[in-house]
Amino acid sequence: MNVIFARRVGFVPSLKGVLLGVVIATISSVLVACAPPKAELNAYTMAFEQVRASTEEMILRGKNDADTVSRLPGTGKSVAQRVADLRANQEALDARMDALDAVAAYNRALVALTTRGDPAELSASLTTFKDAAAKLVPAIAKFAGPAGGAIDALSFAVTAVEDAIRAKRFKDAVISGEPLLPGIFGILNQDAHSLVLAHKSLLNKDYNDSFAQFKIACIVARQSLNRVASNPTIDDLFAQINVQRARVAVDPFASGAPDPSATLKPISHAPASGAAAFDKESVDVAMAVTQVQEITRLATHLEELQFTFVQLDDMVKAYEQQTDAVNKAFKVLGNAVRNPQIDTQYLAESLVSASRAYKKARLAFEESR
Repeated sequence: MNVIFARRVGFVPSLKGVLLGVVIATISSVLVACAPPKAELNAYTMAFEQVRASTEEMILRGKNDADTVSRLPGTGKSVAQRVADLRANQEALDARMDALDAVAAYNRALVALTTRGDPAELSASLTTFKDAAAKLVPAIAKFAGPAGGAIDALSFAVTAVEDAIRAKRFKDAVISGEPLLPGIFGILNQDAHSLVLAHKSLLNKDYNDSFAQFKIACIVARQSLNRVASNPTIDDLFAQINVQRARVAVDPFASGAPDPSATLKPISHAPASGAAAFDKESVDVAMAVTQVQEITRLATHLEELQFTFVQLDDMVKAYEQQTDAVNKAFKVLGNAVRNPQIDTQYLAESLVSASRAYKKARLAFEESR
């Protein structure tokens, strides 16, 4: 307030009143700065729960597919080798679950620190975090391989997080988690394709088996038709076969994704010398008609497998976007505890977008199966 104007209207603030106002304003600003950024915390924990649900779903499917793969014949491996491979795969997937359990417990502890709720809840979250982290560190050391001082740094971060939670220091708990959580989210992001390797193996086997049947059906149909003299009906049957051959990729999984341009070449009628006159009731024509129906069925199935493969890759890409979003959300939380004035409005929009993208991709994949 302008002092001259105040005097004119008969009001002059006392020095005591001014000082009191300054003190109140200062205390208020300190309280605002110290208050946990609940909006950012909620955005981060919401993003994590979405990633956790997606990861658990992919891990469960991965385990089931790995079990199926281990039982397939003709792999060239003994039963003991296949069992060992299956156990190694299951342990690797379980390590991811341990990581998610550790982060979930850490998140519950952060929420408990902001609400100042039941101390038992905070204690339980800390215990769960310690138990999960105790399994997480050796699991990463086993499956990630030697990484210099990375494991020591990870252990140090776990200890720092435990100390901060035990001391009920929210800001320190967030900052101490910065060396730990982005690493976990980064591994989930970079390793996403390994979660669907077993499913891709099953797709590949199904494709190879069906492709072999398709080629046999084409050979049988061609041999049958070549025993019959030229006729418009014969030409039409060959045309139908070639339409189906144009739908089938030669080796769609060789480069990791279907190549629609590399399809089977067309075949033509080459009647044998002494070929019988056309008779629609003949055994050869009847056999060819049956084979053309089987060729059409197999071509449709092979095309569906190619589409499923593409949808599976799209789902993995959407999952990578999800893990990237939760990583960014945690970084925003870290920035918020350092600078409470940071604007995080964009964060919610990016999280919603990533979640919708994954759900859309997952539904498309399920429908293509």
